[in-house]
Amino acid sequence: MGFCCYQKQNAGRVVFGPMGVRKDCRNSGYGRSLVLSALHDVNEQSFREFIISEAGPIEFYERILPLKLHTKEKG
Repeated sequence: MGFCCYQKQNAGRVVFGPMGVRKDCRNSGYGRSLVLSALHDVNEQSFREFIISEAGPIEFYERILPLKLHTKEKG
């Protein structure tokens, strides 16, 4: 139905992405489940930073995560 990747960068940081859900399965909660499962795993491993790289649309993550997300414009 979908996939989710994240990679350990150092002892405290994980970079999340890419992730995707098959078009016919979107708006069914699969993306939410993938993100929350990744966060749970990262938390279990005691990482402190979870960076969502190349996120889009950012509103998807803001609906799921009880955090203020900061974007970094490419320049």
